[in-house]
Amino acid sequence: MESGDFEAGVACMKTVVACFSYMDHYAIFYLRMAQYHIENGNTKAGINYLVWLCTEVADFEAQLAMYNLTEVWEKYKSLVPSEVPELIADEKRKPVASIPIPQPKQPDECSQTIDEILSLPEADLLSGLSTHLGEMTANGAILNCLNKWERNFYYVDEMCMEVNSGGFEGYLYYHGTHFAKVYQVFSQIGAEQMVQLMERIQCKFPRGRVPKSEEAIQNAMDRLEEKGIDFEDEDELYYSSVEKELLDRLSAYVLENRKHFR
Repeated sequence: MESGDFEAGVACMKTVVACFSYMDHYAIFYLRMAQYHIENGNTKAGINYLVWLCTEVADFEAQLAMYNLTEVWEKYKSLVPSEVPELIADEKRKPVASIPIPQPKQPDECSQTIDEILSLPEADLLSGLSTHLGEMTANGAILNCLNKWERNFYYVDEMCMEVNSGGFEGYLYYHGTHFAKVYQVFSQIGAEQMVQLMERIQCKFPRGRVPKSEEAIQNAMDRLEEKGIDFEDEDELYYSSVEKELLDRLSAYVLENRKHFR
């Protein structure tokens, strides 16, 4: 990872965790996993690792300093939820060996099989598949286990959940690095209203496009906020009419490509 090969570094660390019930230097593991996910646009998973770092590893800052990782910690520690410092001060931490490591499941290990999910009524199909892919990816922590069709669904499902939770502002701020990918999926599945809505959103950014990196997106959105530019109209349009067309097209996409889902 020091040489910049994060994919290989993460693969090595996951192998260590899978092979040994206990390992030293969990501080390094958690910080590097957080760094990997955040840099790849999966901020939610990265924050989970940061919280585990803070609450489960005693003297983690001293350990990080020992291995010259303080600068990396300083870069991301602002993402730790505000209530966590109170937990850090509590000396009654769990033993390191009991730290929960998110583990993806194989399709046949999930709570429902894909055949059972595809047999659900249309009203339950999307939520069932969302849960299924969440189990396969350890709640989004590991996406490279998904094939192209599953990943397309994941990106759309992620956007739907985030917009319903915090509007487009929340989605863009924390998952904006997926914007180009999900925009492409909308075109593929024929969600025309959603394509138009995404174009409206994109036009609000400098040069008419959403930046590629999370830091650049957040900086751009901060500047938009200073100018009084928001996404409330786009939120309202999505809730009132666009979401229904999107979910209909997404259901059709899943059923048309059912043989590709596992």
